[in-house]
Amino acid sequence: MIFEDHPSPKKLSDQDNPDFINYFLEELKGVFGTEKELLELLGRFQKQAFGQEFIKILVKYSQHTISNVERLENIFVLADVPIAASYSNTLKGMTEDGKEATLSNEPSLIKDLKLATLMAQFNYLNISQYTQLHSLSYRMQLEDITGLFFINLQEEKKMCDHLSSCIIKEVINKFPGLGSHY
Repeated sequence: MIFEDHPSPKKLSDQDNPDFINYFLEELKGVFGTEKELLELLGRFQKQAFGQEFIKILVKYSQHTISNVERLENIFVLADVPIAASYSNTLKGMTEDGKEATLSNEPSLIKDLKLATLMAQFNYLNISQYTQLHSLSYRMQLEDITGLFFINLQEEKKMCDHLSSCIIKEVINKFPGLGSHY
């Protein structure tokens, strides 16, 4: 029994195709690695951001990411596999860009926009990973896991919309003339 209220969820070990299981696990480790890396960068970004609105976005995004990580940890438990993360070359490149952006001496708005762009890249990567994992878990009939991926996917999409609108708002506040186009 993994959870009292749900005594016998279907597990990965119940699947017939080991290649499919391995693929699923690699994707799961990848999204977990992305979320963990993002948490580290968000802490660094919060120290470097200048606009108060942008700092609020970073704090909200951190809280959102912590919730995603907790649900992913539950997925590892439900799948009955060790919690582990993997990191792709794409993720390594994005992380390096984030570190570089936090060290730049550019004007505050430009720095905030660069950090926001990197956050959006992480967000889009997560959306694609969660979409893939949601589909895979559905096909594998892992209902509990599918539900958790669905929640993370929906939360990522909401965060994407929120992030985009807040960034546009901050730019318009700094440059009021641009607002006439929106």
